[in-house]
Amino acid sequence: MTADLERQLAQAREEIRQLQATTAELESRLSARPHQDDLRLALDAAALVGTWDWDMRHDRIFADARFAALYGLDPEDGPRGLPIERYTQGVHEADRPALIQAIDEAIRTGDIFAHQYRTRNRDGETRWVFARGRVFFDPTNQPVRFPGAVVDVTREKRRAERQDALLRLGDLVQQDGSDADLTAQALALLGEALDIQRVGYATVDAAQHLATIAAEWCAPGVVPLSGPLPIARFGAHLLEALRGGLVRIEDVEDDPLTRKQADAWEHIGSRSLLNLTVVRDDRVEVILFLHARERRAWPDDDVAFVRDVLNRTWISSQRRQAQLQLVDAERRLRNAHEAAALGVFELNLATGALTWDRRCREVFGIADGAIVTYPETVLAVAHPDDRDALKDASARAFTDMSDPLDLVYRIIRPLDGQMRHVHATAQVNRNDRGEPIFVGLLRDVTTEKEGENRQRLLARELQHRVKNTLAIVKALANQTLRRAPSTAEGLANFAARLDALSQAHDVLTATNWTGAAMHEVVAGALATHETGDGDARRIRFGGPDIALDARQSLALSLALHELATNAVKYGALSADTGRVDLHWWIESGDTEPVLRIEWRESDGPAVAVPEGRGFGSRLIEQSLASDFGGTVALRFEPGGLVAEVRAPVPDGRIAQDHRSA
Repeated sequence: MTADLERQLAQAREEIRQLQATTAELESRLSARPHQDDLRLALDAAALVGTWDWDMRHDRIFADARFAALYGLDPEDGPRGLPIERYTQGVHEADRPALIQAIDEAIRTGDIFAHQYRTRNRDGETRWVFARGRVFFDPTNQPVRFPGAVVDVTREKRRAERQDALLRLGDLVQQDGSDADLTAQALALLGEALDIQRVGYATVDAAQHLATIAAEWCAPGVVPLSGPLPIARFGAHLLEALRGGLVRIEDVEDDPLTRKQADAWEHIGSRSLLNLTVVRDDRVEVILFLHARERRAWPDDDVAFVRDVLNRTWISSQRRQAQLQLVDAERRLRNAHEAAALGVFELNLATGALTWDRRCREVFGIADGAIVTYPETVLAVAHPDDRDALKDASARAFTDMSDPLDLVYRIIRPLDGQMRHVHATAQVNRNDRGEPIFVGLLRDVTTEKEGENRQRLLARELQHRVKNTLAIVKALANQTLRRAPSTAEGLANFAARLDALSQAHDVLTATNWTGAAMHEVVAGALATHETGDGDARRIRFGGPDIALDARQSLALSLALHELATNAVKYGALSADTGRVDLHWWIESGDTEPVLRIEWRESDGPAVAVPEGRGFGSRLIEQSLASDFGGTVALRFEPGGLVAEVRAPVPDGRIAQDHRSA
């Protein structure tokens, strides 16, 4: 067994010696023939080789300088021997668990160890390596040696990854989506392919002071940049460098351009950066920024890859914008026809052939596929009162190319007998054969015509309401000012009555003057007279919800204003303890329900029958009685004024629910 182990160790040492000899031979050959590309490539490949021999009993890895440097260690420490933990610390944290597992598996099974993973070298750069080795055991089957070699496959790995990234970008540009979506996907692709933490672009203001982030991709756990950022904060002379179009900084702490502002870079979690800029007239307009949180070199192939992605994205964006503009133009034209509900027709005056699109057939109520002709379809369905006008206008347009058809006329649809208003515009043109073609547009304007009729009706209704309102205002002015003891008091009373009228108008306007709920009319009329809240309210009212018409709403609002004003001046509300209860309810009548309204004042000063009847009393009695079609009674009882109204109310105006306040 000892002889076998010694033979295996000798074999491993011989393999390592041959690898070292191969490297030396290739270096010698390249030195002798420096201009031969094949030998230079061979040397490059050999330079990527490192070897190790792990003394597992003493946990010491003896390696050459290249191997140690790949793991971020001092090359001189490699031949001296270091614990394996020092090397695993140089492995990318994401790959470290899988590597340790692969090593353990090789030790457990004795199989060939072969594994690919990432390391961080002395420059802080991430490298891809492929390691191959084998464990040797002593006679007691204990592992004692683990020699092997590692090859730096970063270039091949990056080439494959970037080729894959470009293929994915090609797929992305074929997908539907906005330019913003494509930009976001391209930024993410750059960040992932370059294994960095932040990629984005920013626009620079006209003063060349601030950069505003326009789009950004961040690796998980990285805080996005936000807000306009002062460029000088990250380098006093950074702007001048950006005007050159390209800025590469491996380490912000070492580079003269940024080392004085290293704290600002540390604050945003960036140690290394690459900037590409768009510059016009010596002004930086756009900055593409790529940030890494570790020291990192930015070789030319990185810059070339970034530019390749940007160029492909820009070309795709331009192509997509051109396609979108074409689609948008077609959509706008189609939408314009749809929005305007335009139908298109052609009448060949030489052959008599009439062509209608779907919209024309919809307007006339003609089924798809049915034959249409000018005399039997167009003229036949025209309204009898408009047919002659259509004939005359069409005849002029047929014979005079400078006199196009522009006519609104009515049709009677044969399908359902509906009358529709149509607006036809058309003009004669000649086709390639010289035949006169009557080409035009057709639109159903029935809704517009009906709207015009409604406008005329509304104008007449508004005129009627304005006259009625002015008549009420005139009567209020005459009666108020004529009986007022002074001009000032008369104007004040008149203004108060106008306010009551305005309150009623507000309630009616909310329902387009179709009427109002009694509860809302009462609440609006009494709102300005109530001085208490909650349980301290001095005016309490309630009853079933009755629908009042416009005249009843105005009459009730004015009457309540008069009653409340009188109560404040002379009645219950003139005393601190006085109150008013307003209630209404429905009673059965001989032929229809009867509405009962009661206004009752209490706890106020004693009242007496006035010697004369003022305008307010007549307004209450006469207006309410007239507009409600019932009776009104005012009683001056010792406890306070009581006003009662009895009026018929149709069943349809009584709501099922009740409100109280």
